[in-house]
Amino acid sequence: MKPSTLFKQLLILTLSTSAATQAQMLIPGGDPDGPHADSVMMFNGGLQVWANDLYGFTAGREVIFENAGEVTIAEKVAPKSVLVRGGGNTTWGGLGEITGETSVLKEGSGTLRMNATNSYTGGTHIKEGSVIAGGVNSFGSGIIELTGGVLDLAGHEICNDIKLSGGEIQGATGMSHRLIFSTDYTISHDTAARGIKLPENTELKVTGGATLSTEETLELQKGKVLNLSGGGMFKGHLSVENDGILKLNTQGNTPIFPGSVWHLNDATVSGNLSTAPQGITTTRTAGAMPVLRLSGRNRIAGTLTLNGGVLRLSNAHASLHTETLVLVTPTSLQHDNPPGIGGKQTFLTYNRLISSTVTDYYDFFSVDEEQYELTVSAQEISITAIERTASDTTVNEQPTTPTEPETTLPGAESGESEPENDDPHLNQAENDTSTAEGDNPADLISPEAGSALSQAGMRSAWGARFTTHAFMTAVRDNSGSCDSTTWAAFYGGLTETNDQGSVPGGDTSAYGIAIGAESHLTERTQVGLALGGALGSISGESFGELDQLSLHVALYAERAFLKPNSRHCLNLYGAIGLGRTETDPGIYSGLENWHHNSFTAASRLSWEKKLQHQLIWKVYGGAEYYRGSSLRVEDESICGLSALSVELGSGIVWATKQASLYADAALTGDALRDTPTARINGSNYHTAEPKRCGIRLNIGVELHPADTQRSILLNYSFETRSDTTAHVLNAGFTRAF
Repeated sequence: MKPSTLFKQLLILTLSTSAATQAQMLIPGGDPDGPHADSVMMFNGGLQVWANDLYGFTAGREVIFENAGEVTIAEKVAPKSVLVRGGGNTTWGGLGEITGETSVLKEGSGTLRMNATNSYTGGTHIKEGSVIAGGVNSFGSGIIELTGGVLDLAGHEICNDIKLSGGEIQGATGMSHRLIFSTDYTISHDTAARGIKLPENTELKVTGGATLSTEETLELQKGKVLNLSGGGMFKGHLSVENDGILKLNTQGNTPIFPGSVWHLNDATVSGNLSTAPQGITTTRTAGAMPVLRLSGRNRIAGTLTLNGGVLRLSNAHASLHTETLVLVTPTSLQHDNPPGIGGKQTFLTYNRLISSTVTDYYDFFSVDEEQYELTVSAQEISITAIERTASDTTVNEQPTTPTEPETTLPGAESGESEPENDDPHLNQAENDTSTAEGDNPADLISPEAGSALSQAGMRSAWGARFTTHAFMTAVRDNSGSCDSTTWAAFYGGLTETNDQGSVPGGDTSAYGIAIGAESHLTERTQVGLALGGALGSISGESFGELDQLSLHVALYAERAFLKPNSRHCLNLYGAIGLGRTETDPGIYSGLENWHHNSFTAASRLSWEKKLQHQLIWKVYGGAEYYRGSSLRVEDESICGLSALSVELGSGIVWATKQASLYADAALTGDALRDTPTARINGSNYHTAEPKRCGIRLNIGVELHPADTQRSILLNYSFETRSDTTAHVLNAGFTRAF
């Protein structure tokens, strides 16, 4: 007797001894009157062993499993076919395998667990119940056809093609297999596949909460439909032709995931599309960035959100129209075949543009302004080639695009020259060399000190010009373009000096309110009117303690000479103001009720250049002229007092969606003009310091809350002039209506 035969007989004897009824459950043959007659082996319960020449099984026989429980495949078996049926469970295990041209059919509501490694080639057909893979080779090498029931791959990366016309697939996380669809099909669980074969005029739907991932490009053409309208996701490469159909989420955004390329070629897409999922930061590695590639003329019947990644134009005719365009995060613009010099291409058109966080379109689209000019209007975004190198003239050669979109900001037209930064002329008065008679430093009240006091009051009253206007600029930028705006500002400040009789002669505090209105005459020109008042106080050895009330009216205007949303920005600001200040008597006995009228004119020229997406370098220069009148000290009046102040500075601004942090340094100078002589108690006094110069260091933050109608400012300055130093703190709040 052969050893193998002896082993089988011993195994049968062991099974019969341990469970006498189990041997009877292995039934050789079948129903004598049935279609299979003596060709069927049937497993229908208990612990079973499947091997050749055991209980009459031989190769080529049909095998049926019905609620068979655990079955050990002891060696290679090659049945003609295998049928698994019934409502119970069947599990295949052991060191053997099913081989040959066998096919496996699953019927009934029960579960088949295929823990054995198999090599059969006839395929697996699932009609009912569940089939669970136990390994990568559970299904042999044949195709798996799913017409009903559930195929659970349990995370195993099988290589079999899967043909789906019904049922449900679960646990498909690997990409070695290909999905083949013969009819419309719905995917309701996360599913991954190497590729997808979709017949003509067939719809593949991915339900909300499920993601379909592929390695190969899914091509939508000839009526093929990918339906993601219910919130499903597609992660992989996608190509949509003019007769393909792509349905996207209409309630939220359907994202293009990092590393995926979606190509639209004369396509019409319904729903909302985003170039990256919200909350996911796109890396700057080219291969990991989401890419939206355009060929021909395309349309999105919904919203397109550019949230990073790449917008790639395949040719000079590539364009996309969308109902709403939302610009969120800088997006790299690439062009495979750009238009020739002077050629204009409109690549994005829209009915509505939302770009409240965008200040520089060149930076947003990573455009090299030395080669292109970017034009943004209410309905379209266009690019014009204005300068090309020799290599750029090669057909289909892609121009160099920055690898870091943040480093190229929207800009002025090519050929713009940066403005010269000439220092403003410091118009200083000659020194007054006359001496005071019987001067007592403790009793000195100089016209300069009076001038400084009135200037402090005026600046507080009408918003320190720059401060109030800075509020309004922030509010306007955040609220978008508008024909007119009304606003209210609340502000206050504190200046602490070393009390040397200047800047402005002692510690000063003031707070007030201003209301105003702005009108935007053109895209680059605006005018405004401000009315306000302030309460202030000044204290120091030179003055004692004084309280003041200031009222004002001011008119200001600003003109932009370069594009407001360009890489380079040049603005000229001017303002004139009229005011009146009333001061109560102070500790100094010689000071009566002091009032004066004043006139102030100010100008400021600023130039800005964007260094990165959020970093701006600015250079500015300004001048302010002040003239006060009707200053009364006892029986004497001081008339015609005037002063000229100038500054030249430079700094850095770091701007985000809801805040701006800035720091700068400036050279400052001022001079008193037409300096009069004051006679107090029979003594003559002159200006203490007719001209001064110094340095001002400044740091501050502006906050722009999400409602875009408010602006909050906190600013600190350190000033040093001659032998005087000062610490200045200003804060304010502006609301637009």
